[in-house]
Amino acid sequence: MKHDKQVVVDMGLRLRKMRVEAQMTQQELAVRAGIGLNRLGGMERGKGTTSLESWIKVSLILEAEKGWQEVFGVEENPFDEYDRRMAEKNNLLKTRVRKKRN
Repeated sequence: MKHDKQVVVDMGLRLRKMRVEAQMTQQELAVRAGIGLNRLGGMERGKGTTSLESWIKVSLILEAEKGWQEVFGVEENPFDEYDRRMAEKNNLLKTRVRKKRN
């Protein structure tokens, strides 16, 4: 089993490979992703802590967002079922008829 630091190093290596294959310099990718050059260099070296937002920005520029969708994507909104049940419950409460007392 890999340790978290090794996973980050591996991600950095894959990031660098994708950038080189896209024939982009670090400077170009950093500017296009809206992050600092030092941050991008650190990401490629697996150094430091980088926000998920920065990883996603770079992934979008390199057209590699599919990997994030596989990890974090959901096929349907997980709250749809809850919302449906709450709507049904509210409708039942509104339509309930109470007997009038004399």
